[in-house]
Amino acid sequence: MVACSIPISQAYTQGVSDIGSSPVPPPTTQCLKWLGHERWLVRQHAREHLRQRLLDPQHSDATLRTLQQFLNPPPIDFEVAATIRDLVETELERRNRWHGEDLRRWLSPSPSSEAHSPGAEALIDAMRQRYARSLLAWSQGNARGTDLQAHLNPLQIPADDCAAWAMLLYVDVRIAKANRNRLDVSVIGSFGERSTFGDRPSLLRMADRPARIAMVLAGPSMGPDLAGVPEADGLRDPIERLVEQWFVEVGQTRFPREAILAGLRFRRHAFALERCERVLRASNSSPAAVAVALLGMSKLAPERLDALYTRFEQDRRLAHVWQNIHSGPQIIRTRIDDVAIAAKLQRAALDPRDFGFIYLRADAATTYLPYSLGFIDESSRARAHAAAAAIGRLPKN
Repeated sequence: MVACSIPISQAYTQGVSDIGSSPVPPPTTQCLKWLGHERWLVRQHAREHLRQRLLDPQHSDATLRTLQQFLNPPPIDFEVAATIRDLVETELERRNRWHGEDLRRWLSPSPSSEAHSPGAEALIDAMRQRYARSLLAWSQGNARGTDLQAHLNPLQIPADDCAAWAMLLYVDVRIAKANRNRLDVSVIGSFGERSTFGDRPSLLRMADRPARIAMVLAGPSMGPDLAGVPEADGLRDPIERLVEQWFVEVGQTRFPREAILAGLRFRRHAFALERCERVLRASNSSPAAVAVALLGMSKLAPERLDALYTRFEQDRRLAHVWQNIHSGPQIIRTRIDDVAIAAKLQRAALDPRDFGFIYLRADAATTYLPYSLGFIDESSRARAHAAAAAIGRLPKN
């Protein structure tokens, strides 16, 4: 590689074998000058330098912008303009193609192209058609990933808009992935950079974004509604897979309770069970997360709770405080031991309501709403606990 301090003509008179020996690459502006050199080999060498810089994660975006600026207005030399235009078009095509391939990697059940589901392909087509301009600007480096994030508000997307929900989750996942692996940044056009919005309210809204998305995905009445999507359409599976990837890449360990609820809601049962075990194993898990983990494991793998009942039946930490129209002015307080006993009764095929859990509410994801397993006073709790203990060792269902 020719050092920028060595005249190009002198370097080539030294012999082709010496080219590339220098560890210092020439800058983009120098390569652009060399494109008009009288020697063919120098021009080819400059073109290859520019191509490599477009592929280099550290220089790709800056190089692309320099080439685009050099074409406006176009240089007088027609061959130089044609070379630069070919480099720019090739790079944009590569980036655009990468978006489709990357979407396919995240939405399809298998990395092999033969395993792509029709539903995933239909969803990818819908996403690329609707967000073609944003993806193109993103690929060109003219927009940042956080700018696209700002236009995808989880509190405003209709529940049945599968393409918008998929794009929201995909953008967040890719930004989080790029922030941990900077090699991805050049390919995805400044994915990992900070938003260009400079005002404090906008930055605060972006900071709150993961918490809002986690809340929306965990809530049964918010987020994408896939209940009405026919299984045959194949649209449910790729979105459910993106939900799991969002919690793995973006949420990580920050939203344990929401991760379990979302895993149950969107049928990512292996993921939900793993998060349940993680919460119950950790000593610093919040009471609300423990309550949900107990109910989640009771539904997915009740046999694994047999060795844990004794521990959590002694846990009197407050998990939820709730007030509803049926309880009147009283406040329902749910402790972890309340949830453990209710889960134990369910394991024995017994209805907790028969033992004094009179505010119990059913739930599709966790069987019982965790905050509905509490009591309005300690005497009611004591009677319910005593009734459950009176039947001795509960039979296993």
